[in-house]
Amino acid sequence: EDQVGLKHQIAVAGLWTFSDGVYFSVENRTGWWTDGTYLGNYTDPWLGFRFNIDPVSVSISAGPRFYTPGSYSGLSQRTDWGGELELEYPLGENMVMYAHWKPIYSTEGGPGWGIGWQHHVGTGVTFSF
Repeated sequence: EDQVGLKHQIAVAGLWTFSDGVYFSVENRTGWWTDGTYLGNYTDPWLGFRFNIDPVSVSISAGPRFYTPGSYSGLSQRTDWGGELELEYPLGENMVMYAHWKPIYSTEGGPGWGIGWQHHVGTGVTFSF
């Protein structure tokens, strides 16, 4: 069951671009459940490729996910594997609409998390200032 309250999450990310649309990204996320339980953190150091089909920008990236679950779970650290497909469409000079699909494959199971694919699909709007 879901609990009423806010799930807190902090993310830090970096992106290094190379020639011909190739890039390397690193993202770390850590979070707490609505009752203050520490959920754990993961780091995604992924290699990617970006190209344009005007006006849409397409990004494809993949790599390992180093996951450290919170102690509440009884799970040990593990390395999952995943990727992301993202489409971006400009809505203005400082506004971009995006949609992405991020499948992650876990080779280890445990309570609340099984062996196999986990999928995240999201959409949103990014503003730059």
